[in-house]
Amino acid sequence: MFLLGVHRGAGKGRYLVRIARATTGHWTVGRLGAFLTGLLVVLLAAACTPGRDSGTTIAWREVPTPTTAPTVAPDPTAGPEATAAAGATTVAVPLGADDLLRIQPNELGRIPVLMYHAFTSDPAKVDEWTVTFDTFGEHLTWLYEHDFYLTPLMDLINNEISVPPGKHPVVLTFDDSTSWQFRLLPNEDGVLEPDPNTALGMIEAFAARHPDFGRTALFAVVPTACFHYLSEEATCEQRLAWLSNNGYEVANHTWTHENLHTVSDDQFRQEIGQTKIWIDERVRGESNLGNVLVLPFGAWPQSDAQADMLYNGFVHEGQDILITGVVEVGSGPGHSPSSGNWTRMSILRINTEEREWEKWTTQFTSGSLTFYVSDGDPATVTIPNQLADDLVDEWDPEWASAYGMEVIRYDLPEALADPTLGRGVLPNVGRSFRRLPPARSGWPGSR
Repeated sequence: MFLLGVHRGAGKGRYLVRIARATTGHWTVGRLGAFLTGLLVVLLAAACTPGRDSGTTIAWREVPTPTTAPTVAPDPTAGPEATAAAGATTVAVPLGADDLLRIQPNELGRIPVLMYHAFTSDPAKVDEWTVTFDTFGEHLTWLYEHDFYLTPLMDLINNEISVPPGKHPVVLTFDDSTSWQFRLLPNEDGVLEPDPNTALGMIEAFAARHPDFGRTALFAVVPTACFHYLSEEATCEQRLAWLSNNGYEVANHTWTHENLHTVSDDQFRQEIGQTKIWIDERVRGESNLGNVLVLPFGAWPQSDAQADMLYNGFVHEGQDILITGVVEVGSGPGHSPSSGNWTRMSILRINTEEREWEKWTTQFTSGSLTFYVSDGDPATVTIPNQLADDLVDEWDPEWASAYGMEVIRYDLPEALADPTLGRGVLPNVGRSFRRLPPARSGWPGSR
């Protein structure tokens, strides 16, 4: 893993970028001088050579002093094509010193995973688990206007968040697979398309108008429901195929939405294992999150045997069932997957009823919580040297190293103006949950 940190250099108008990678040998420091270029080449070549032993080699290189102001006003002449192109960028470009100060990425910040259940057109039917379609439309608009970007849940689990620079990732999740979340209706040519008067239909329409907003969501499916609607022509398989073919995720919400805190061991295996097998038979590729459990009622199993099955896997009907992520019902903006407090076996969510929505959006607008700001590159983690109070205990280099992430450090504008502010402290912190490897490489059966 490389570690980069932008520091003030000894030369006037220069910054130094520290690069580190685990290789063989002990810590050595390249000295700046006439031989800088040759030394850099040698050290970078060594850094690219895999090694098994502990130790670090450090190389230094200079980057120009930032020449632009820390903040840049939006370009009022930029048309929708330019905006769309910016949002659709898929090739990561490393940020320069000017970009770091303008965008100020912080990939230790919190990430909201929003939870929806039922929808209605009647305000009188709104409750803790039900919102109106008008409210959902207002939520999408608020997220867009505050630079959020729709992100797959598996990007969080794998710590491969692909979000344009300066944007905040947000994950939309829908529990119980009810008909008002998603239906397919034939158009005038007989082709099945999403009903525009459903939550997914609204996402599709909003994304078409705002291609720089992203286009995805996760549906926690109960097989016995599967978005069932009496007058709909589409089958369950057709609905799931449409989701799979259009970049939406399908996760495991158990076979009958049973409370896992009260079931027997055999019921536990049946509820989770049968649903995983059912999803595998119907959903292909990256849309298949059958090994991600969205807890019904947010209820955890009560027995040690069931907890062991949840963490270490089990066999159902001759198939290995390995859970690579567990999604909670609560309780607030979640940790970044680069945080020392993150665990994919307890992914926090925010309910979207009025009180909870107001609470977390106020945390965002007031700055009382620091939210994730992307650097635009899923292969790097960029964090400022100066951290807000709510993030000082979040950084864990060992956890970032487990993902093989490249870590970039930089000074915020106020620190550049006042060197006495220092660079803050990024301690190794304890973890409140069991340490687990990344899903992409640590578990058989995970994608």
